[in-house]
Amino acid sequence: MRRDFETQQRTFPTSKVESFLGNPGVRRGSPIFPSSVEPYPEENFESYLFRVAERNGVPTIPEVMQALHLPPRRTYAPNEHEEICFRLDYRLRNLVPIEPVPSQHKAMFAGQWIRVKHLTTFATRLCPQCLAEDGYGRIGWKLVPLPVCDRHGTYLVDSCLCSPNRTINIRRPCYSECECGMDLRSIASYRASAEARSLASLVIGRLLKQPVGDADHTLTGLASIPREISCTELLDIIVVLGCMDPKTGKLGPRYGSPPSELKSNIAQFERAAQILANWPESLLPSVRVLIAPTAFKALSWSDPSDRHDKTRRYLDSALFKWIADAQSRVLQENIRWMLQSLGAELVRGQACSH
Repeated sequence: MRRDFETQQRTFPTSKVESFLGNPGVRRGSPIFPSSVEPYPEENFESYLFRVAERNGVPTIPEVMQALHLPPRRTYAPNEHEEICFRLDYRLRNLVPIEPVPSQHKAMFAGQWIRVKHLTTFATRLCPQCLAEDGYGRIGWKLVPLPVCDRHGTYLVDSCLCSPNRTINIRRPCYSECECGMDLRSIASYRASAEARSLASLVIGRLLKQPVGDADHTLTGLASIPREISCTELLDIIVVLGCMDPKTGKLGPRYGSPPSELKSNIAQFERAAQILANWPESLLPSVRVLIAPTAFKALSWSDPSDRHDKTRRYLDSALFKWIADAQSRVLQENIRWMLQSLGAELVRGQACSH
């Protein structure tokens, strides 16, 4: 059933809300808005704040955030979370994106630990089809390395036609409408590859702890690791494999975190999906450079753990071992071919030097 919150009846006139927010007698820790809003299942925090503003006649969500003393950040500390709950609605405890954060590196999101770097701030990313069908935003859109809608198999969008190089502004009049007046539900979205669609389904399945579906069968790389792998570990794998240089085989992550730009996320997600779909043969570029000619024109062996030191620190030890074991297996199966290929390149190089 479609929930179009833009057409919901406002319960209080704007003037009354403005006078309420400006009342110095409002006690900190008490509800700050006259009309409460119940979170929808799996709704993200940005979408929820837009509905709070709509229901209470507040022009924009920056004004809601200012009234809550709420900075636009990825996560909130336990005391901030408690304050937000009291000043909005006690039911906000069920809105998982703002659960307490006892660590600066990981946050409780959808009932499990997720790296803070994997979560967006108030940068809008959405699926136009989901928004048209449901009328609100989903928590999966807040995962930085996930740029694909698992339901429709299309890439998320983060800009309007009025300004393609600028992200959608949170100062827009409502969640589904741009500042320019365009309906964001009408923006065209593009189909992701079959491999990317399968990987997106797996990520959301891990996030919401749903039963494993048939999507696993199209990504052979995930069949060799435990099915109980957590969502944040799966996102770690996507970041690492998505950053793999196709020429040198050097693994990511670059600077230890995924890029925030949606375009870069799409490219990395597709690369990771293709690697996982053709596992472990897809690791040949990373294995091939383990054996390389030295300055003395001899073939030498390079330990993969030395070359991928950042990856070792970033990934869980079991996951790093999973990649290293796959590399060793591919190396054993292709050692003769790689030596012949590198030998031929060495001969060609010597011939060119004369």
